[in-house]
Amino acid sequence: MQTGYSLEKGLFEDLEESVKPAGNLLRLLNLVIDTILIYVFTFLLLIVCALLFNDAYDEVANSDSGSLLMLNIVYLFAHVIYYTVMEGGIKGYTFGKMITRTYVVKAGGEPASWANAFSRSLIRLIPFEGFSILGDGLWHDKWTGTIVAKK
Repeated sequence: MQTGYSLEKGLFEDLEESVKPAGNLLRLLNLVIDTILIYVFTFLLLIVCALLFNDAYDEVANSDSGSLLMLNIVYLFAHVIYYTVMEGGIKGYTFGKMITRTYVVKAGGEPASWANAFSRSLIRLIPFEGFSILGDGLWHDKWTGTIVAKK
């Protein structure tokens, strides 16, 4: 079966005929859109933290290392929550995927599970994971047995 996807064929051999893997350009566009939205989500979470935990927030935010640490923790939390809730709860979609008409499915074509979405979210946090596209496929796809398919 020809899938039109140049990465590791073993993962895609049992794809349903109607499932076509998305190209790298669409995936890059997904990444850009979703990253912007994650930054907005992070900013909103920081505002909520500042309002709810005003005294503790002021104390941490007044130190350079404390504010950077807090920003990174909130960003990592926002990243995992965004991708897990979106891909797990909205049948494989994120806002970026909705715009590009792509979605996440298991390699066999069935919908991705919450566990798939959570695992994909955590694997994306591995430093330089994005460069795995240069090898035999993105780790968050390969290690979870999922693909991003074109609608």
